[in-house]
Amino acid sequence: MGGWRFWRAALWEPLFFLIFAQLDIPAELSDNLLQHVAEQADGRPGRPISIDHEHDVRLLGVTGALDAEDVLWPVRNLEELGFLKGKGLGHFCNGYLTATGGSALKN
Repeated sequence: MGGWRFWRAALWEPLFFLIFAQLDIPAELSDNLLQHVAEQADGRPGRPISIDHEHDVRLLGVTGALDAEDVLWPVRNLEELGFLKGKGLGHFCNGYLTATGGSALKN
């Protein structure tokens, strides 16, 4: 039994490192979300969009986030930077990509 515990511990640490070493950093989450929003809006600032971070599981894959709260952070970050405008009513709704956000994609 003691041998199994050793191997489990010896294998878990490298596996844990490999999994978390590939996660996106917060700036990449924001970049990925901005790219996704621009695609949803066909690259047109002012076109209505919604970001349902609680129920749209595609956002986890698109942004590289681990859970819904990890998607909410880049939404708030992009809003604060002026790249998105909208309302937070349980999720980001009645929003749009700003001209600033559209030009950020081109840079």
